[in-house]
Amino acid sequence: MLTLVLFTFVLPLRNEATSKAAIDWLGALVSMAMLFSLSLGLIEGNHWGWQSFSIIGLLVAAVIFFILFMILEYRQQHPMIELSLFKSRNFNGAGIALILCNYFLGGMAVLIPTFLTRVYGESELKAALLITPYSIAVMFSVILTSLAVKKVNNKLLIGGGFILIGVSYYLLANLDVSPNYNELILADIILGIGYGLVAATANILAVADFHGGLLTASQSVANVLRQVGMILAIAIFTSILTSNLRLAKDNTLHFAVRQTQTLAVSAAARTRVQAKIQQRLNPNSDSVSQTTKTVKLPQLKIANSVSAALAQKEYQEQLTKIAQQKGIQAALLPVAVKVKIKTLVSRAVRQKVHQKETQINTQLAKLVKRLKQHLRTQLDQAFLHVYGSMLWLPFGALLLLPIFKFRRKGREAA
Repeated sequence: MLTLVLFTFVLPLRNEATSKAAIDWLGALVSMAMLFSLSLGLIEGNHWGWQSFSIIGLLVAAVIFFILFMILEYRQQHPMIELSLFKSRNFNGAGIALILCNYFLGGMAVLIPTFLTRVYGESELKAALLITPYSIAVMFSVILTSLAVKKVNNKLLIGGGFILIGVSYYLLANLDVSPNYNELILADIILGIGYGLVAATANILAVADFHGGLLTASQSVANVLRQVGMILAIAIFTSILTSNLRLAKDNTLHFAVRQTQTLAVSAAARTRVQAKIQQRLNPNSDSVSQTTKTVKLPQLKIANSVSAALAQKEYQEQLTKIAQQKGIQAALLPVAVKVKIKTLVSRAVRQKVHQKETQINTQLAKLVKRLKQHLRTQLDQAFLHVYGSMLWLPFGALLLLPIFKFRRKGREAA
């Protein structure tokens, strides 16, 4: 908003020449259909099944829409994307670099806030503040990189940026936030610096070979490619996380079954406990809202009918014992004696039942604590293993460097 206000004072918009440009509506619709099909297919692959007709249909549709888009852009008089841009090696390399660096940035921005709020119970505000260092690092890194582009070999800037992103992903994959968030903040800063090195250099190289209308077109396409990187990050990282979450819940359920076998309760009670845990964790759900806080079990109580049966059995045993001591039949004992025995037996049974309930619920409390610890560990792995599975990609991105072709002082150097 501040920038918009400043524009009116800084830019000579009043006398600015204007020109009309045709809009490639058909190309825009086809490109949206392509990205929609691809994103939905990647996001819902785990849920609907990768071999399901829906997912295969979406991915095939994405390919068809892409081919159709390329044909339309080639034939359009005013295309959405000028295909002649891709004759430039610098533009091709910069475009791929922009997709990748925004993909890596999006991967952190998509998962880490959810990780902090759902697994560690932080507020949305604190989660946002904990990833703010990457924004600050990006700002300074972009500024300094833009100044260094003319003085430092651009391949070193882009290569160094991807290496720093790889280091950041290594830190995220092995993140330990139990004592504090220092490791996360360090990973944020390194990712921001790496992103700035790649993005600033790639933005300059994307337009370096063009003038006039192609210069404007190259800037527009570069912006589109950045958004493509973000879209892919949301789709792919969410898909991997969904699969990991299901595995985490499934592992916790198996752990819970093993742990409930140690409870000193009846088989029926043990089955009820397992069913309650199954309901709480719900491994078939893709939601990440089920965290360690959802593992709660109600207090178990011994049924009144069971207590009454125990009291009656104990009462009969005491009557028989006392009758044998007196050498008479139990039925001949005085009523006052029977009432006294029944009162004492009922009190003793209630105490035993209370002690048993306390013992059982103490075991349940310990079980819940173990389950919470196990689930948190599993959720940690579910989130952080996503970064581990992507760790090779930043370093693999170094293979882009030979694509670039730089010019220096009138001499061409590849």
